[in-house]
Amino acid sequence: MKGRERVASCTAIARSVELVNSLEHPDAYYAAADVLVAPFENERFSSVNLVEGMAYGRAHVVTDVGEPADLVTRYKSGLKVPVGDAAKLADAMVTLAADPQLLAQLSHNARKGAADLTVDAVARRMSLVYESLSSADEEPETVSNAETTQES
Repeated sequence: MKGRERVASCTAIARSVELVNSLEHPDAYYAAADVLVAPFENERFSSVNLVEGMAYGRAHVVTDVGEPADLVTRYKSGLKVPVGDAAKLADAMVTLAADPQLLAQLSHNARKGAADLTVDAVARRMSLVYESLSSADEEPETVSNAETTQES
């Protein structure tokens, strides 16, 4: 039995957990889930599924590594646990199951965070960056030497 199956089978949440690796059409799972769990062991994994889940307002429990940890830090949208610590992973899941107010706050933060990561939101920020770079390249109007000589 793999570590994650062990976590689900050894805890009080075993009957409420469905372990899903990857899906082509995960929308039904996002809609049905209360929490997403991403127990990544290293930084090579993408956080695309977490961002998609955030759009559904789903809080998450992640290991403290890479993009998932950055999302939690930036948006306050979930809980972080140490990599490889199955007991802390289970504790974090139980914490969210037992604390509806915390879950609601993290879920709200997740939805707000997802809005910050949409194509339109990123395009707006990029446009602002380009505009600021463009205006920084423009020379400020200066008075030429000829004009100052004539005024003297």
